[in-house]
Amino acid sequence: METIIDSKQYPELVNSVYQLILEEIKAVKDIESQYPKLIIMAEFFSLLRGDAFFEFRGHTPEFQQDFYRMEDEIFNKIKELKKEIPLDSEKAKFNYENMISIGLRL
Repeated sequence: METIIDSKQYPELVNSVYQLILEEIKAVKDIESQYPKLIIMAEFFSLLRGDAFFEFRGHTPEFQQDFYRMEDEIFNKIKELKKEIPLDSEKAKFNYENMISIGLRL
């Protein structure tokens, strides 16, 4: 398989996506509406730092611990925001049911 992203570019990509997600988390104005988007971003980051694209990117085992730390930070920040969602919110219930139906971890 042809490598599309080399071992130098891959950590830069992961870091850039990480920074974008953190900025998106900071900019949340309506957590009920934005929560699904944040979960999808976090899931994408999890794939990006893991086995996704493995055959097409440079291998960077020396960065994996950092990538796991980044992933944990993203999910922890989202969990904190989730506490702000009213439990009786119809919008939140609708979004939650849709996310569960496609297998996202919440």
